[in-house]
Amino acid sequence: MIQDRIKEDKPILIDFYTTTCSICTVLDQSLKEVSKEFKDELDLIKIDIDKDKINTIHFDATYKIMGVPTLMLFKNNKLLWKYNGVLFPDDLINNLKKHL
Repeated sequence: MIQDRIKEDKPILIDFYTTTCSICTVLDQSLKEVSKEFKDELDLIKIDIDKDKINTIHFDATYKIMGVPTLMLFKNNKLLWKYNGVLFPDDLINNLKKHL
């Protein structure tokens, strides 16, 4: 379960999205760059809020998903960073570096 994964020492970046969200597809390009940049340093998990209701309800109740796309960075069960909206690759990478 994802709730167990966020407790790990390795950082987890969660992308909450929907397939009908146009800016979510723009963010996908940034996330591909993040995957290359941080391939050994963090894991990326994508959650489609329309299909994965159990995880969506849990994270929304605890951390308030204010729309899609929403990114949340966790390590050792702590929310390190949260962002709602789209970021271009360099901006996303720089934000993650500040929190890792």
